[in-house]
Amino acid sequence: MSVGRLGFSEGHVVAERLEDGSGWVVRPAVLMTDAEIDILTSPKSVEDIERSLDDLAEGNIRPRVRSRG
Repeated sequence: MSVGRLGFSEGHVVAERLEDGSGWVVRPAVLMTDAEIDILTSPKSVEDIERSLDDLAEGNIRPRVRSRG
């Protein structure tokens, strides 16, 4: 079966062969930009994002501070 029959096109799925060789697991791919990968692989960025999400969930809003550059 082709992934096209499932409604996907090339680059939209990840296929992994089962360890026993009996078949494949096909799941949607997550497409990310280089910038997104850089942000999510930085421990400090991940901590900042998690803290911001926690603040939003609790209704805490911090004033936005812009850096002068």
